[in-house]
Amino acid sequence: MSTLSKFTTPELYAEICQRRGELIKFGESQLQLDCSQGGGIYQTDSAWMEFHHPIYASIARILAPKLVVDIGANIGFSSVCFAKNFPATDIIAIEPNIHLAPFFRKNMELNSIDKYQLKNIAMGNTKEDLGFMESPGFAVDGRIATENEAPNYQVSQSTLSDLLSPFSDDFPVFIKIDTQGYDFKVLQGGDDFFRRSHNFLIRTEFAPAWIEKVDSRGSRAFLSYLVENFDVVELPPTTFKNTALTDSFKTPLVAQDIEQFDDYVRQRANFGKGYVDLLIKSKTRDFTI
Repeated sequence: MSTLSKFTTPELYAEICQRRGELIKFGESQLQLDCSQGGGIYQTDSAWMEFHHPIYASIARILAPKLVVDIGANIGFSSVCFAKNFPATDIIAIEPNIHLAPFFRKNMELNSIDKYQLKNIAMGNTKEDLGFMESPGFAVDGRIATENEAPNYQVSQSTLSDLLSPFSDDFPVFIKIDTQGYDFKVLQGGDDFFRRSHNFLIRTEFAPAWIEKVDSRGSRAFLSYLVENFDVVELPPTTFKNTALTDSFKTPLVAQDIEQFDDYVRQRANFGKGYVDLLIKSKTRDFTI
């Protein structure tokens, strides 16, 4: 029997992470990791490519966001990425995991980012408190507890509409959502804002298996909600001549695509647990110019 069998999966992740080093650089930016809590997920080529995705140049040119809302901010990878790509933008970072806050603040300091707020709350469609779970040895993978799970602690919850209520209808906002399947409820909590505003762009994870675990309505109900209320496309890949927003929104998803798209996403990984990132905009905002 291999000697590796005595280690848990988080312990193996931590060992690999430590051998590679707990400080990684993405060009001029850098990220401090906690190897003992799963920080090694950022030591990948895909993380480097995400940091340099040409989509951000298109977003900066067409939307020119003045505010970024980073929901599921974790240890700050996305917020550092956004600060690099949108240097004049304020950031509101949402991360309910209280144990990740010191690493988030450290990474803001390492990158000389001071135009941010960190809120240790959850985003959803109500204002009730929620149970939050941390995976043992893998705190970067925390999530809202389901009805049948015992949470580690309670967190306060707010809504996107409340968060964005101080901003005018035409204020340009970029929103990132990565909440381990809770994304449906996060977006519904922004309905009041989305009805009055058109000048926003959302990037959200679409993971059918996670959505079904958190929300009994399921992934296809989520897609139906999105298609009915927004223009929705799959995040374009990183390529040398990525035309990003200009071409992607010419062919948004329609109701007839829902079942096939859901199946397509599930098949992107073993055991039906695939996922993709989606871009979402107002139906009245033209991003094709």
